[in-house]
Amino acid sequence: MNMKRYNNYSLFFVLLFSLYASLIMYYSYLKNTAMIVKILGGGILFIYILYIIGSKKKPFINKIFLLFFIFPFLNIPASIYCVNITSWITTFLTLIQLSVFYFLGINIVRNDIERKIFITVTLFFTLIISIINNRTILGRYAGITGNANQFGITMAIFLIFSLYLMWKYENKIYKIIFVITALLFTNLLFESYSRQSIIAILISFNIAMIYYVIFIMKNVALSKKIIIIIVFIIITYFVYHFIILFIKTSTRFSINNVLDSAIVREDLIKSGIKMFYKYPIFGVGLGNYPFYIDKYSNIFFYAGYAHNDYVEILSTTGIVGMIVYILIYYNIIKNILTLKGKEKLLGIMLITFFLVDNYFKPNYYNKLFYFSLILIVFRDNERVKSEE
Repeated sequence: MNMKRYNNYSLFFVLLFSLYASLIMYYSYLKNTAMIVKILGGGILFIYILYIIGSKKKPFINKIFLLFFIFPFLNIPASIYCVNITSWITTFLTLIQLSVFYFLGINIVRNDIERKIFITVTLFFTLIISIINNRTILGRYAGITGNANQFGITMAIFLIFSLYLMWKYENKIYKIIFVITALLFTNLLFESYSRQSIIAILISFNIAMIYYVIFIMKNVALSKKIIIIIVFIIITYFVYHFIILFIKTSTRFSINNVLDSAIVREDLIKSGIKMFYKYPIFGVGLGNYPFYIDKYSNIFFYAGYAHNDYVEILSTTGIVGMIVYILIYYNIIKNILTLKGKEKLLGIMLITFFLVDNYFKPNYYNKLFYFSLILIVFRDNERVKSEE
């Protein structure tokens, strides 16, 4: 790395952006307070304008940002006929803000040192807040419902980031610290009782392990590779069932609750598909899924979303939105596959986690924040080429 590019001015804005990201994390994803995010939203461009004035660097724009940014604009035709225009506008503005947040991230956090600083600050902020709040607000521990799945997702993502920092820092003390943070996030993930997050993290570990055995352990015989993979999958299977058994015997869950939840989710997904059949081009409109659910649901149940990212996209943005959605994933995966070694391994873990978690929860209107973290952590090859 060229140390001339690393100075106190850049460090100040990396820290400022890290704190800003932590506040958004706390209020919108952990506390689930959307209004605070909108209030904080004005700070995005203000921070960047100050940064550009002092750094004199040209703004960097990549394909992923452009796709993020145009995604809500393509749904404008649906705003003409959607049932609730207020919900449409709110979701539209949220998506614009988060795409700009991603733009801010890739322009301020530009090199390896800055990426480590950014992730370290947000990681410890999240860890401290989560330890303080998990038993009173966020998780299902001791029967408290909260937003357990969102909390679980957050803990899983920062578990992976702990592994990233454990690898990036060369100092042994730092490595030990991030082993400890990884264990703490693992504990908090289990305390969330979020089945979908636990399933997603276990599958992502399995996929990463399979990739490691097949492509990195080159000197190991094929028969041994197969045995290692089978043993790891079996261990994961028993770990998963042990965790789920513990969750089902908690104060929150019972077999009936689990079955009822599955029935409701199935109905919500089928309802979303029916919406797509009725409005195939642009969908029912951003944020309008809950205002159509009573027309298509077979059971009386109000839901704010489809509990499935793919169905949510199809039902609210139609085939037009789904094409952009696929292109976003395509470019992220394409970028991850150009990485090498452990960076590639961790990238595979993250994208696998999201692809699995998408089946249980719609993330497109809040996952942009996590995508920002992913693409800040892992080197963006478009940017590297533009700066060479």
